[in-house]
Amino acid sequence: MGTKSSGKKMNKQLILIPVVYFFCSIILGLFLDKLLIHLINSPDAYINNFIFKSIILSFITSVFIYLLIKKWIVEKHVSEKQQECLLSLIINSIPDFVNLKDKDGRWLFANHAAIQTFQMEADVYKGKTDVELEPYCALSYDELLHCERTDEQTWLNRAETRFEEVFAKKGGGTTDFDVIKIPMFHDNGERKFLLVISRDITRLKQAKLELSESEKRYQRLVEFFPDMILVHSNDTCIFVNKAGVRLLGGENHDEILTTSLCNLVKTDYSANITQNLDVYSSEKETVTFKKGKLIRFDGNTLDVECIEIPIIFNKEKVKMSVFRDMTIRNHAEEVIQKAHTLNIIGELAAGVAHEIRNPLTSLKGFTQLLQRSVNESKEYAQIMMDELNRIEDITTEFLMLAKPQKINYQKENLTSVINRAMTLMNPHAILKNTEIELDCEYNVLNIQCEANHLNQVFINILKNAIDSMEGKGKVTIRVKKGARENVIVSFIDQGCGIPQEKISNLGQPFYTTKEKGTGLGLMVSYNIIKNHQGDIRVESEVGKGTTFHISLPLFRNHNPSI
Repeated sequence: MGTKSSGKKMNKQLILIPVVYFFCSIILGLFLDKLLIHLINSPDAYINNFIFKSIILSFITSVFIYLLIKKWIVEKHVSEKQQECLLSLIINSIPDFVNLKDKDGRWLFANHAAIQTFQMEADVYKGKTDVELEPYCALSYDELLHCERTDEQTWLNRAETRFEEVFAKKGGGTTDFDVIKIPMFHDNGERKFLLVISRDITRLKQAKLELSESEKRYQRLVEFFPDMILVHSNDTCIFVNKAGVRLLGGENHDEILTTSLCNLVKTDYSANITQNLDVYSSEKETVTFKKGKLIRFDGNTLDVECIEIPIIFNKEKVKMSVFRDMTIRNHAEEVIQKAHTLNIIGELAAGVAHEIRNPLTSLKGFTQLLQRSVNESKEYAQIMMDELNRIEDITTEFLMLAKPQKINYQKENLTSVINRAMTLMNPHAILKNTEIELDCEYNVLNIQCEANHLNQVFINILKNAIDSMEGKGKVTIRVKKGARENVIVSFIDQGCGIPQEKISNLGQPFYTTKEKGTGLGLMVSYNIIKNHQGDIRVESEVGKGTTFHISLPLFRNHNPSI
């Protein structure tokens, strides 16, 4: 703006000079004419005085023009000096390196930053090339030679060229510079000037390196975080960590990134999870995990806790959800609750068993006397004695709930144990108009077990199967070998069936599907099978029946650790 206004002012002065000269000449000429006519009457004298008048007029106008031109030149020179000082002040105030060279690479100008970078005195650079500055600056010959080579490369490019140059420090380390070199040419294409602008980017590069390392650390942290981290925008997944792929049962990241969030989170829980965004935005309270259900790729659902917050990802506002698998914690809580319940049951069972044992002793004594005195029906008396012994064993089992003991496992024929349970349950089956059928290909299947305990399990399951059927029905006991050196005993009934949501509760203390049941029978059965290193799996369909699959290990040469 200052240069333009100064130029306009000079243009006005240049126009004003001939105008002033024109009017002054007319006024001065008329004045002298009047004066000479009044003083001189001779024509010759008038001519001589006219010449004199012209000389005077020329002299006066010449002086006037000289003064005007001198004033213009002085003002222009002062203006140029002011502009030059202002420009020099601005350039020297710039923290970046600024250097102007001629066509031969000799320094014409350098600002304070350039002088400080080269660590040399103020005016020593003038007229010297980069290499010639070696004795006067901190840079080595090789570094200065490299500068000249990049200068030449810029001249050959005939366009602005960018370089990154590294200079060694005296005390050790290096300084990195981002250098821009701009060539300027005459109209005929010959070299004119080379402008060099350089900026120290050492701290910037260090900051970028630290930022890059920090990003890598956070990436590793997110990638190997044990909880699932899912970044999504408009219900589209755009990032998932390894824990997320594993939790969802996907094969790779890409499989999940093409999936809508609606297909991963149950709809009933979406609103509950999204509430975190409102809480986070308001900053009025701490954001907490919300309960939800996650849908795996295999169709199963997982109980999870989720927190959802807004973040910036790839320069866009998105949402980040963290899903924590609650399966292990829920299982642990169930185990703790079950242990607490078993502890209570154990105390109760100990009291009940103690009270049962007193009258049971009397019953056993009188039955033994009856067995000796009655010759007929000794078989029935023996059965009564066996059943009293079984009742005593059951009371002992109750006592084990309160105080577990080490059990001696022995080699037993599984078929014999099943036949014994069938014999004991046949009278009950006949009363219920039910048939018990054994489907077994093997006469001998040796397992390690405590026969009375297994007999108790089979009787419990057979009794439940018979009671589940109204009217005529059949319970099939199917025995087959498994694929992992085990045997599977399946109890298949044609009863009313068990709803799917209740199957997972079977075996829990006091949980029963029967109107007058206590739930202790299945609880003890699950415990016994577990102690035999086996497991119980239940399949059921309402209205069609239930199947209990009991898996037991086949006989081995060592006892299981109890």
